[in-house]
Amino acid sequence: MKRVGRAIKHYFYTKFRRYALWPTWRLFFTSLLFLLAGLFFLRSNNLTALDKYREVLKADKNSGSVYEKLDDLQKFTFGHLNSDVGRPVELVGTYQRDSQKIFTSAQSVLTEDGQKPDIYLQAQKTCEAKGIPITARAQCAADYVLDNNPDIEQDKLKVKLPDKALYSFEFTSPRWVWDPAGISLALSLIFFCGAIFRMILARYLRRRWSRWDDKYLRS
Repeated sequence: MKRVGRAIKHYFYTKFRRYALWPTWRLFFTSLLFLLAGLFFLRSNNLTALDKYREVLKADKNSGSVYEKLDDLQKFTFGHLNSDVGRPVELVGTYQRDSQKIFTSAQSVLTEDGQKPDIYLQAQKTCEAKGIPITARAQCAADYVLDNNPDIEQDKLKVKLPDKALYSFEFTSPRWVWDPAGISLALSLIFFCGAIFRMILARYLRRRWSRWDDKYLRS
């Protein structure tokens, strides 16, 4: 049993000695390499998120698969560091199209009552000509119809537009996640702490090596 005990001590002491004598600069250099890799992945995450953000806006503009693209952006943002785009995702085109459906339905009711001109279309064109921002044109058109058609019963002109809050999304990346950036930064921190510990350990063990070598290597 004593021989087994000495063999175990010899093994672990050898491993410990190898680490303790490993040049500190290698640990710092390795830490720096992982830090640079982490910064590269952080930048890559942000660029990828911006690309996905633009894909959402493109789909929104062209009546594409908006919510599929939005779900893809959400999953990526929640699973990667530094992947929030720093601004809300506003589905302006989707909101306008849904508002247009409401205007079309309201106009069909007026048409049945003998109001032939498309007053909602006229209102939208007027708001557009005034330079009203696209995010506010639907509300502008709804208000314009109420203010410029006094001969029509107001209750028939009122429309309930969609809640804008339902068309605005904001995703925040986590503080920490085990993606390539997170792993690289974690390893960088581990090697940096290892270098600091190695410096302290070297100073502490400077006068003890010969005694420990006799005890664990030559015994």
